[in-house]
Order: sequence, then structure tokens, then C-alpha cells
Amino acid sequence: MSLGTRTLVSFFAILALVNYGLFAGFGQAGGLGVGVSVLGFLAAMVYFAPSMLAFERKHTNATAIFVVNFIFGWTLIGWVGALIWSLTRDRVAELLEAQARDRDNVKAGASRRAIEPTLDSPRTSVAAPRETRACPFCAEQVLVAAVKCKHCGSDLATAPGGV
Repeated sequence: MSLGTRTLVSFFAILALVNYGLFAGFGQAGGLGVGVSVLGFLAAMVYFAPSMLAFERKHTNATAIFVVNFIFGWTLIGWVGALIWSLTRDRVAELLEAQARDRDNVKAGASRRAIEPTLDSPRTSVAAPRETRACPFCAEQVLVAAVKCKHCGSDLATAPGGV
């Protein structure tokens, strides 16, 4: 359970205790007060479900989702909007996790080269390195088999010195 979710659950527990304290006097021996406080606790859990989900999934916009859920959650549209937002794929978090994994791999001694497939691997379709030469007109590297330079557009077949 993440810190945000634990905070919300603690908030709900306090809310249930306050609710019980307010309604404990109703009914015989506080029976109605317990029922009302349990119902209030469950209602608060359902009301803040989008926020708890966002915090649990470590959504980058979890705080904004909580604010929308808190302010507009009483409308069905606001609650559903916060729920959909909390369920959306978080591309920023995925990028940060991928960078953290890469950093961990490098720290563990596995370089990116060791992780990438090799030419000997049967599942790879990595092309063999191609030979290049300098273009006689712009000095940029072009393939040996190139007929036209991709950088300056010069015709390499008629280049001085031949191909």
C-alpha cells in the first residue's frame, strides 16, 4: 500500500470515528450509530475510490485527481471523470520507470550492449553493418553503393575520381 493510499485510509478511519461519535446516541445501545458510521465509512471509501486508485498506481497526476474527486466527486460526472483519469495509462510514469530500470541495469554491471540482442541470436533481424565512404562533394558519409548523396544531392556516379 502506497503512502497516499495509507493516508486516505487513515482519513477514512478518522472520519468513521467522528461519524460514530456524532451518531452514537441514536438507537438502543448505539446500534444505529454503529450502522450509520459503518455506512458512512463505506460511502467515503466508494467516494474516494478514484483517488485511492490513482495513489496506488503512482499516477503522476494523483494529487490533481484527488482534488477533482474531492471537489466534483459529488456529481456523478466528476466522480466518473476522476475514475477514468485514474485508470488512464500514465506515460510519464512508464518513462520514469524505464529510466530507473536502465539505471539499475547499468549499476548492476549489465551495460545496454549486453541487454541488446546480438547478431548470433536466432530471434534478431539486425542488419549487418554497411560500408560507407565520404562524399567527394560534401565529405559526409554515404553508402559505398549509393548513386546519389543523401546530404547534398550530388550525383556520385559522375563524381571526379569515379566510384
